Amino acid sequence: MKIVGLTATPFRLDSGRLDEGDDRLFDRVVYEYGVGPAVRDGYLAPLSSKSTATGFDLSGVGRQAATTNQKRLQAATDKEEVTQAAVDEIVTKGQDRKSWLIFGAGVEHALHIRDEIRKRGIACETISGETPKEERRRIIEDFKAYKLRAITNNSVLTTGFNHKGVDLIAFMRPTLSAALYLQMAGRAAIAAGPKPDCLVLDFAGLVAKHGPVDMVEPKKPGKGSGDAPIKICPECEELLHASVRVCTCCGHQFPASEEAKHEARASDAPILSTEEPIWREVTGRTFRRHEKAGGLPSVRVDYSLGLELQKDWICPGHTGYPKQKADRYWVQHGGQRPFPSSVDEFLSRAEELKVTAGIRLKRNGKYWNVEAWQVGAEMAPAANDNVPVAANDNSERERLRTLMEDSIPF
Repeated sequence: MKIVGLTATPFRLDSGRLDEGDDRLFDRVVYEYGVGPAVRDGYLAPLSSKSTATGFDLSGVGRQAATTNQKRLQAATDKEEVTQAAVDEIVTKGQDRKSWLIFGAGVEHALHIRDEIRKRGIACETISGETPKEERRRIIEDFKAYKLRAITNNSVLTTGFNHKGVDLIAFMRPTLSAALYLQMAGRAAIAAGPKPDCLVLDFAGLVAKHGPVDMVEPKKPGKGSGDAPIKICPECEELLHASVRVCTCCGHQFPASEEAKHEARASDAPILSTEEPIWREVTGRTFRRHEKAGGLPSVRVDYSLGLELQKDWICPGHTGYPKQKADRYWVQHGGQRPFPSSVDEFLSRAEELKVTAGIRLKRNGKYWNVEAWQVGAEMAPAANDNVPVAANDNSERERLRTLMEDSIPF
């Protein structure tokens, strides 16, 4: 008998990786698709983390209590002045965000967070293990319909819940479990239509404890703990990996000789390890046939970014990942099935595609690669000489939601 395991978190808090050790459950990992590649390919939204002024004092909570004793953990975090200060930060930094998902350290803590948010005139509900099934369904439906701006919860909306509109997540509960940390972060990472990124506010020090989500590697049982190498941009307070030399949020350039300054606190850890992609508005788009000696032809896409030009290549006649990318481009831009199987078919049916309103660029050495697209609401002109349009059209959002469903596991 062969045993195959499928998981986003191939490790456990006390036993480490599931493919290591004498008592391992599996022999090896045969295929891995991590957070970094998923962000690069557009399946997960980039995560952005800003410095926070509020944090929790867990000096009196031992390791075992922080893991298993819910009452002691909640007592250490559920303090009125801390909750008020944290909610003030959430409201301030989330004023341009539509869907907030907040994790509390217990049921009472989640309710107190909810009450503080409501005091500020913001629609918010709480879900816990005690919430009746029908009431839970109603709350989630209202949240996905943007009738509620915020939901607080206690260890409920970590797995099996996906709302691609979530664009702010707040960690207000500590955990020593890297798996739980990834599951919570995964609720915010699901890509959705025009959402450019998701803001992560880490009040519980999870990123400093476990590292950026695309580099989590649980420490072996019995080993000590360390701090993530991080720094804060002095211009916009974006949390960045120590190796980043140009802030991906505001463009601030760090001196090459500068040493990263950081502390073991929630405000000092980047949620992604590398330079995050940047979004650029597209003012024009053209398709043309591209021939390569000794290779298959492709579609060259020229994006006008004001006075700049960005090139990309779509490969409908290829196989493997290039073909997957071509099909994803086609369906996200509103093209009809079946997918084009050749360059000639793609060009002849290009009028089916909506305009590209924006592209996400990732630096690759001295060049930039196109990683994802923001799709406009209008059909592209026949000449492919596109004009910029709004990327947050509700009908387009609904179409993408219908195509991709909400129950995408992380």
